[in-house]
Amino acid sequence: MQEWERDEFAMTIRENDVAEMERMLVAGRTPTERFHFQRTPLHIAAEHGANECATLLLSKGASLEAMDEAGWTPLVCAVQHARTLMAGLLLKAGARISYLHTSDDSPEARGQLAGFYQPLFQQVRESNPELAAIMDGPDLDFDPKEFEQELVDSMVETSVKPREIQAVHHCRDLPTLKLLVEEYRAEINSGDGAGYWPLKAFAEEGDAEAVAWLLAHGAKPDFTPTGETALHTAVLRNHPACVQLLLQAAADPNQQDVDMVVPLAHVASEEAMELLLSFGADPNIADQCDHKPSHWVKDPKLKARLKAMERRRKG
Repeated sequence: MQEWERDEFAMTIRENDVAEMERMLVAGRTPTERFHFQRTPLHIAAEHGANECATLLLSKGASLEAMDEAGWTPLVCAVQHARTLMAGLLLKAGARISYLHTSDDSPEARGQLAGFYQPLFQQVRESNPELAAIMDGPDLDFDPKEFEQELVDSMVETSVKPREIQAVHHCRDLPTLKLLVEEYRAEINSGDGAGYWPLKAFAEEGDAEAVAWLLAHGAKPDFTPTGETALHTAVLRNHPACVQLLLQAAADPNQQDVDMVVPLAHVASEEAMELLLSFGADPNIADQCDHKPSHWVKDPKLKARLKAMERRRKG
């Protein structure tokens, strides 16, 4: 347990001990004080489903709009932790399902972000020797160092610009999803800054029931703000049930992501590969490095089968 979590007031809220919390409020603790990561008492109550404590905090002036260090409100915390009743309580009290978060845009903050992003390129090089060889090779028509700096600058700009936060982007359970969409009209065909949206998030978890519900309630199977679709993710995570649902909903089996990689390149099971091929996946589609799906497939049997299909199609 972190030191801040040992705070008596925070622990009382976590345990939903409303009588003790009220005593502490009378003794001088406040509903608007801040804990570590700039979290308020209402954030703590929301995360732990302390409904009675949340109700009392709201009656004493706790803010529904207060954001923690990450820009999350108490509602987002409730949604993240599948606290459906708490989410309903906060929404009825007036919590917004979407809002604008403005980050620190000072030179100091920008410098810290640049210092965080810069080492990532070396990590990529170390984890992908083939890519590193290309970047260091003689055939590039640009300076890789300048390119990396441009990417760092771009990521810093993206990090500091105001961004819309939607509670539904943080949802990972079906009851809370239904609450947000059915009762509060949360938008399901929109992505967050990290490249997530509801259909992709639930496909990643392998939650076939939620994927089916989303598709039945207007989720677009090929929606993507990044190029990578929910189908890419379901195949990568090897969730054949989700793969089948998406394909049956007319997801494109040959959709290419930003690197021009198709879902077939991520297959890790016979079942997923059979589904993709039966819906028209093409093993001859190359990515930006001119690699076909078989290049990336790790399973020897699946790789061999795809290579054989490539040869047949060539002939």
